[in-house]
Amino acid sequence: MLYSGPPLAHKELSELPVLDSAHFLPSKTATVIRANYLVRNHEHDTKQIVAKTFTLSEHILSATIAMHASDVKGSAVSRSGNHQAILRESLATRRVEIWSDLRLIASIDVSKTHGPFLTDAVFQSISFSPSETAIIYAAEANPETADDLRYDPYPKHRYNPHFGESYSGTRRPTLFMARWRDQVLSKNIPAVEISLPRSDGVIFGQAIFATEKRIFATGFRKNEDGQPTSIWEIKAAENSVSEDHPNQYYPAFEIKVPGRSCRSPRVFLDKNGLPRQLFWLSNPLGGVHASSTSLHVRDLVGDSGDRILVDNVSDPVNGGFPGLYDCNLLPDPFIYNPTPSILIQTTWGSMVTVVSVDIKTGLLTHERSQLGGNPLDSWSLLATDGSSQMLCSQSSLTTPLKLVLLTLNDSREWVSRVLESSVVSPQVQEKLDDLILSVIHIPDRYPVETIVLQSKKAMETGAPKPYCITFPHGGPHSVYTTSFLPLVTALALEGYTLSMPNYTGTLGYGDKYIQKLVSQIGSLDTSDCVAAVEELIKRGISDRDKQLVFGGSHGGFITGNLIGQHPDLFKAAVMINPVTSAGEFSSSDIPDWPFAEAGLAYMSSTGVTPEAYKTFYDASPMAHVGNVRTPVLLILGGSDLRVPPTQGKTYFHALKERGVPTEMLMFPGEGHSFEGVEALRVTYASIRDWFGVHTGREVDKFGTEARLIR
Repeated sequence: MLYSGPPLAHKELSELPVLDSAHFLPSKTATVIRANYLVRNHEHDTKQIVAKTFTLSEHILSATIAMHASDVKGSAVSRSGNHQAILRESLATRRVEIWSDLRLIASIDVSKTHGPFLTDAVFQSISFSPSETAIIYAAEANPETADDLRYDPYPKHRYNPHFGESYSGTRRPTLFMARWRDQVLSKNIPAVEISLPRSDGVIFGQAIFATEKRIFATGFRKNEDGQPTSIWEIKAAENSVSEDHPNQYYPAFEIKVPGRSCRSPRVFLDKNGLPRQLFWLSNPLGGVHASSTSLHVRDLVGDSGDRILVDNVSDPVNGGFPGLYDCNLLPDPFIYNPTPSILIQTTWGSMVTVVSVDIKTGLLTHERSQLGGNPLDSWSLLATDGSSQMLCSQSSLTTPLKLVLLTLNDSREWVSRVLESSVVSPQVQEKLDDLILSVIHIPDRYPVETIVLQSKKAMETGAPKPYCITFPHGGPHSVYTTSFLPLVTALALEGYTLSMPNYTGTLGYGDKYIQKLVSQIGSLDTSDCVAAVEELIKRGISDRDKQLVFGGSHGGFITGNLIGQHPDLFKAAVMINPVTSAGEFSSSDIPDWPFAEAGLAYMSSTGVTPEAYKTFYDASPMAHVGNVRTPVLLILGGSDLRVPPTQGKTYFHALKERGVPTEMLMFPGEGHSFEGVEALRVTYASIRDWFGVHTGREVDKFGTEARLIR
């Protein structure tokens, strides 16, 4: 495989700003919104955050751009809008800053108090107290040292498992409280650690104030068999923080929901600012790693008990609501719609969408029908103003993202205003206009369907049909949606047809179909993908002798099974961080995964028995490697904790020994999902070139046309 030059169309699409976050800013005279964009640069292999502020006043929209300070790790605006907390971190210092408008009213040095701030979706906690004189936030606790432990060297070196892929540096996440005006002390004091009075292995995150003395948080129990979570109520003494007590031990009480793992506590405040209800999400403990999510509520006034507001859905009726999937609650998810409601982003079939839930009755409304745009657009929820507005990103595989402000009018209808649309060059826009997006249902395999992206011109009568790339998703309990994905759209601009099967086990179709895949990985998921190939051939969308395949993680597992079980179907294959032998998974950060997918009980003390190993092996690509004749490109992250690189390396050597055309690229430092700009750029180029070599195609200088090599 030779490098054919920079893939210019992919460069342009992947350098489009990606919405990282957005929120409403306080203003009495206008609607003010700040959006943070992630911007990648292929020339320098860098990425940075750029902030853009939008001001909408009397239908006049203005915008200003500012480079996001690289030392800002997190921020939050208080409920009143009068204060903003900023967490700053550089190589030398860490500070908690509190701002009132343009005035810095507190700057607390926490460089020696704790390690890095934790601002990811799992542990992040930046919550103001109702009096706006304190915040809770999350950070990595300082490591134990020999001096702290009276020269005992063992704790420093004792094995302390991390929290898995994407959290390999996180071992002791901890809550901290910072005050900048205390009624007794009347001065800034150091941030203090919030700890339980007993050692029970609970680690807190996602904390939120309900009152000055009442905090709710997610508690993580870290053990060898997983990390089950639950909601905890922490009792905080309003004025207990002092310089003489750097660690505060607060009583905490677990809200127990048997058989469930809970997260995302959110407190609903009435219009007087009083806490009325606590909401949280939960999923079943044990079994496969993804499922339908339930929404719970507890009244904080009175004693009406806990109840489920939105339950899991097994088998949706006539295409109705399939349940909540792959969701977390916004920091402030509430609006008045016209009664108080909670907005939630979820997956519904092949699309990302927004639903609202009446917090009193549980009545669920699919808001998508009022949002406008193309019916196949996906809508991602970014923020609410707590009253009648929400921010969303709107996109599809043919339309890069738009930032949209939606406002409820008096008739309870969403009125949309596009604040910003992605802009591409005329050449790329012309190519995008030629693409057709569709979702095709696969007969006799309900609810299996595939998202298809193809060229209008290529489908004209008499024109040669393009090569079709089958691209199964990972998981297996994940989903492909119609949301904009530069890699997929760029391949379509190269002249390929893309087929993205949502096979049995995919999220967004009902729990029944997630569970249906259990004990059938390697067979049912694979046959679903073959059925999708056959359906596109039957419909005249693709030709049997023009089939390609690639996938990552479990998508790589399916790819390996496809080329092993159907050795004459595909001309070339690409596998990214693939599972190739499910029985050799003990060093993964999720060692229970093959047990759950095979329907076997898992205990960390059990290990893999010979019987279990045979079950795992028979389902894996290695069981069929002797049949493979398809040329294979393997792409691995050298620091992958989810699927150890040895999985791909073993498969590579097995193919090499059998004379199968094979190459492998390795990206040191990259994990399971590639984050580096260079890794993403080179990965796309290698997919393009690998398929080009094995289909007799090459790319022109623009990178969006293909022609046969003479």
